[in-house]
Amino acid sequence: MASKPSAMKMPELLVFARMLFIGFVGAEVARIFFLLGTSFAQQIVDVSLCLKAIGVLTGLGICLLYAVKRNAHWAAMRIVRSYRIDLLTGVVIGVWWRCCPNRCSLNGTN
Repeated sequence: MASKPSAMKMPELLVFARMLFIGFVGAEVARIFFLLGTSFAQQIVDVSLCLKAIGVLTGLGICLLYAVKRNAHWAAMRIVRSYRIDLLTGVVIGVWWRCCPNRCSLNGTN
């Protein structure tokens, strides 16, 4: 019986690249919203805390409703049940790569 090669197959490589890309895009979206939020926070300093909390809870409710309608909870449960820590690691590496550009510079300069 011939031994199986240990090289990564092309479809597996694409899955990891996709997770890396998702992490990269997620970090970029979070960064943009952070920058927008810091400028918007200065505009609503005088608004009461109750109204701010209602706005935050309404936004989170809309996001949660959208995720449930898109069946995101089923996809998340499949990943959790399959113990695909490697896919989670790909997302984390993508976020880290985007958030820490000085640590990942290709030319060696900071």
